[in-house]
Amino acid sequence: MHIGKRAMAAAIALAGTAGLTLGATSLSFAASAPVTVPSDLGQLPSHVQKLGQTASTQPMTIAVALKPSGNLPAFVHRLDSLPPSQRQYLTPAQFQAQFGSPDAAAVAQYLSQHGLKASVMPGGLVVQANGTETEVAGAFGVRFNNFRATVPFFGTRTFYRAASQPVLPRSLALSVTAVTGMTNVQLVHPSLVRASGSGVGSSQSQYPDVGGTPMDYLPADIHAAYNVNPVYQDGYLAQNQTIAIMTLANFNPADTQYFWRHTGLPAIPSLHVIDVNWPGNQPNTSGYQESVLDSSESGAMAPGATVNEYVGYTPSFADMLETFQAIVSNNTASVISSSWGAAEDQTPTDYMTALNDVFMQAAAQGQTILQASGDSGAYADTSSSSPTVLFPASSPYVTATGGTSLYLTNDTRTAETAWSYNPVLGWGSGGGYSSVYHEPAWQLNAAITDAPRMRGVPDVALNADPTTGYQIYYGGAWNNGYGGTSFAAPQWAGFSALMDQALGRRMGNENTLTYSLALTSAYPNAFYDITQGNNGAYSAGPGWDPVTGWGTPNMAGLLTAIQGPLPIYESVSAAQTSLKPGQSTTISVLVTDAKGQGEANQQIQLTSNSLNASISSGGYATTNSQGVATFTVSDNSAQSVTFTAADNSAPNVTPQDVTVTW
Repeated sequence: MHIGKRAMAAAIALAGTAGLTLGATSLSFAASAPVTVPSDLGQLPSHVQKLGQTASTQPMTIAVALKPSGNLPAFVHRLDSLPPSQRQYLTPAQFQAQFGSPDAAAVAQYLSQHGLKASVMPGGLVVQANGTETEVAGAFGVRFNNFRATVPFFGTRTFYRAASQPVLPRSLALSVTAVTGMTNVQLVHPSLVRASGSGVGSSQSQYPDVGGTPMDYLPADIHAAYNVNPVYQDGYLAQNQTIAIMTLANFNPADTQYFWRHTGLPAIPSLHVIDVNWPGNQPNTSGYQESVLDSSESGAMAPGATVNEYVGYTPSFADMLETFQAIVSNNTASVISSSWGAAEDQTPTDYMTALNDVFMQAAAQGQTILQASGDSGAYADTSSSSPTVLFPASSPYVTATGGTSLYLTNDTRTAETAWSYNPVLGWGSGGGYSSVYHEPAWQLNAAITDAPRMRGVPDVALNADPTTGYQIYYGGAWNNGYGGTSFAAPQWAGFSALMDQALGRRMGNENTLTYSLALTSAYPNAFYDITQGNNGAYSAGPGWDPVTGWGTPNMAGLLTAIQGPLPIYESVSAAQTSLKPGQSTTISVLVTDAKGQGEANQQIQLTSNSLNASISSGGYATTNSQGVATFTVSDNSAQSVTFTAADNSAPNVTPQDVTVTW
């Protein structure tokens, strides 16, 4: 099923300003002086040729990313500190009411005054607009030129680019994080590679073979290798779950459906394709194979699920932002998969902030994002010899998927190592440390190997080496020898849908669960720890490493672990939060597992930031059968006192605070 632009517009429309196209009005912004605003303009590719001014009738797509209101990071952090069963997720309308920009409607109105068709996307963080070069130039005070250059992955490409940074009236500019669409240069690329040489080819009849052979792996091989079959036998097929694919290349959905029907799946997923704000009828097709395998592999791991594939028009920063935002605004998918990205040092920082805000909206709505970590080892920027990670894999609000080399004999695991870096081919599992994002709380609490104290990548892994790669179906033929972390992301998305079904609700940011579980006795039964191999700058080793994260999943063990009694979350509350000096109150600490069940016999320590505070039992207590530890506290001085509860039995649990005022 293919949903066109009109259906897409209807699908994302919500009550209020969200999804509302605004016509020209009499409201004037002329009195507000223009101010330069950040954009997605980065460095030009090397060996660029200027071709002349862009035609005034050139169709353009613009996405204006706006600053959230309120303290969105704090809200998401509080949400992540709770077990999934206790997280109260927001709808897009609720998110917009709490965190949407109060100036979103005014920005859309301003753009419509200049002739653009503008609308506020549900959530209130992005205003999308379509128009011609003349209309965009008038709205943003810029003119555009055409260029030709050699672009990595895509080859020689022609693109347009603004001659200067955009400007907006000061009254609007202060609300803008970044204006995207000032260029349509194709800097976002898929994480897909293919082996070469003997045994690699295409055939209408040769494939699919029986599988189990490196370069020819099929879904059944992955089901066996990662112990998924017992999960299916227990009835978990990801029924009533929806996976969204973020892709930037058009494809034929019949290829995906053919793959599903001819690979022996226990059920056949359903597929819907949604084009996102296409300004014309010539979308990008470079990376066609990526789009096919994304839906093919995610559905093959979650055969009872619905797969919605959202297709952006071009592999540009603007279209990536809009496509992610469309998925998050629709909020029909609990799991999102993406295999497109760009090196951190080649991505404008303001653009990264804008997309990260969209990821926080996803987390607030309970959506899990799986992102390929890249295929260039520790060197996402292939033009540099310095280690660099891929964005958005480095975002703290996505689960980054690295790559391994998996060897099977008759569908039995014989070995699995990191997909090691090949300096000649420039291949290997993407991983390393962000230069932008600091170490998130769940990595800090897990005490991972992280000398720079920055966000470590990846979080988990799956087979990605093309020499131990896959068969896929596209263009009417079976093709083998494909690999890349492009397979790891959609396959993990399918596994995440199975996890959502097992938990009976959305997980949200999956990393909070994974990192807590990895430090428990359940870890050896839930993951295959990958300890050999390297990605050029870093080596695999016991536990987490910046090559394969925590390793690859044993799905039967993983589902058992997340459904079992794991003391991984903590909450704290006070019976009274406002008292007279000297009065006492009760503070209760609740420790639960992933399903919200109380965990007994946890050693809790309660401390405070006041020298005058009194805490019963010397600040130590043990949780009862309901997972609750209780303290009596008081303070003789007139002040606000913060009490911090820590679980000494499970140091990976994030300590929680409560404030009492005397």
